[in-house]
Amino acid sequence: MCQSPSTPLDFENLSNDNLSDEETEEYNEEGENSICIRAKWTIDGAKTIDEAIELLNEFIRHLKYLKEEGWELRDEISDDYGHLYKTPLVNN
Repeated sequence: MCQSPSTPLDFENLSNDNLSDEETEEYNEEGENSICIRAKWTIDGAKTIDEAIELLNEFIRHLKYLKEEGWELRDEISDDYGHLYKTPLVNN
């Protein structure tokens, strides 16, 4: 499921019950441990340079959150598509 920083996923509460049929299909195709990110809409709506800077900072915070949650870039970002994966925790 590709997402923009303006609609970040709530990873703690993500379940198929919260998704539309289309989102569920995309989510299931990529798997629970894989998501797609894009930067295409990162500064859409900015009316000043300061607003563009703030939107970029929000995107940075979003990426840092993903990193802190254990998401890693699967491959090089290509044509604005980045695919992240998260190794599931194994309980011993």
